Amino acid sequence: MPTKPHATGLLALILWSAIALHGIPAYADSIRCGRHVISLGDTVEELSRECGEPIKRQSVQETIQIDGSFMKARLELWHYQLDERRLSREVLVYKGEVVGVRMGSR
Repeated sequence: MPTKPHATGLLALILWSAIALHGIPAYADSIRCGRHVISLGDTVEELSRECGEPIKRQSVQETIQIDGSFMKARLELWHYQLDERRLSREVLVYKGEVVGVRMGSR
């Protein structure tokens, strides 16, 4: 028996709500630190100068895309809590360069 369109839409809404509530990270291409913006491709020197030292650094293995190919790589994850009102940020660093920004929790 085919699924009714309304039921399918409701199922999609429930699925997306579950995903949102379980903290799947949102990605961005920059992080704002005061009046400065750090973007993908910026160096860790620029990141440290504009955003300061992270509250935590972590070594992680992630799949990233380099020159059109996906590969597993060891990255540094720099954690920032810029202020109490904004979500935390996790900056992914590969070989001294910002390669990703994820939004965390408050």
